[in-house]
Amino acid sequence: MSTYIQHFSHDHHLRLKFIKLHRSKVSCDLCQLQIFHNDQGYTCSDCDYVMHKACAEMPQYIDHSFHTHHNPLRLDKRSSNNPSLCYYCDNSFEEKENLAYVCDQCSLHMHVTCALIPLPTITSHGNEDADVVHYLCHQNMMALVEQDNCKSQAKCFACQSFWSGLAYSCTFANCKNFLHKSCAEFPGKIQHPFHSQHPLTLQVSKPQACKLCCKRDCRLTFSCHSGCSFNLGIECAFLRTNTVKCQSHDHLLSFVENAFCDIQCDACRKSYTKWNDLLVAKEVNHTQSLLFRCMKCDFNLHFLCGPLPPMIEYDYHIHPLTLVYHFAKMLLMNIIVTYVKKKGIDTSAFIIVKIANTLLIFIA
Repeated sequence: MSTYIQHFSHDHHLRLKFIKLHRSKVSCDLCQLQIFHNDQGYTCSDCDYVMHKACAEMPQYIDHSFHTHHNPLRLDKRSSNNPSLCYYCDNSFEEKENLAYVCDQCSLHMHVTCALIPLPTITSHGNEDADVVHYLCHQNMMALVEQDNCKSQAKCFACQSFWSGLAYSCTFANCKNFLHKSCAEFPGKIQHPFHSQHPLTLQVSKPQACKLCCKRDCRLTFSCHSGCSFNLGIECAFLRTNTVKCQSHDHLLSFVENAFCDIQCDACRKSYTKWNDLLVAKEVNHTQSLLFRCMKCDFNLHFLCGPLPPMIEYDYHIHPLTLVYHFAKMLLMNIIVTYVKKKGIDTSAFIIVKIANTLLIFIA
């Protein structure tokens, strides 16, 4: 940085020097924290204005990946009475933290240290609705490379798994940011049937929950910017998702094969953590990642409590498999249900569905 600067917080030029204290305590006029003897700082020769070197070198405005839909964030003094949490880390501000990056159009506040953490930034040339987006990091284009030994222990910014195959890597020294090629090459906007009323925009964000699979640490998402708080992780945005009709619900249900949440089922009124029946524990454990989920309202069914999809793809058969009713097994179901009722056996939602599911077969 130059020996002399014109800082946005002061009308006069400031000079870089080692601070020699002639009084017991001097505070930085920007952050209000103490400056110690022989610290490097910028001083004004026309008045007593002084600031830490680190404070002077912080940019006044930054474009942040987490907040692209408003103007750049502005460095500002923060009132000690402001209760805002940091948008990046969701932690409060300590009493001594007098500076923050703020948005002039909303109530967003961000710790200075959080705001300056390097993150990939999405950019697009031409029509962002159709073009594959590009990524910048440290203001440089991320390079597509096959291997980077310096990042062997780093994790992909999007999927949080280790390096494998081609990846977009930051070229800045000591920066560990990279994205797998398969995690990065998406359009800037999509129309998705789960949220057809608004387009979804690809964005780098703080950890968000995916609306479909409930994964909570998605950092590259397709999100609605129309005030809907709707987010889809990139893993779910392009899945071929089967929908099924359930007689007990007005909307179609989506079949989720890799769910990350322990929902309370709207049929049995239990979550997986509350299953206590030792007779069904093994089967329950095998299906914990499967559920039926309504994307229009908060309605969920365990796989064992919900309808089966009308058609599935099977790895060991070239054709889709279609769900049909088998007349002989339907007759057997009636016999079993009659027996269960006569013997007074517990007919919980699970047992009823378990019986029903044994009477359905998949045929090619």
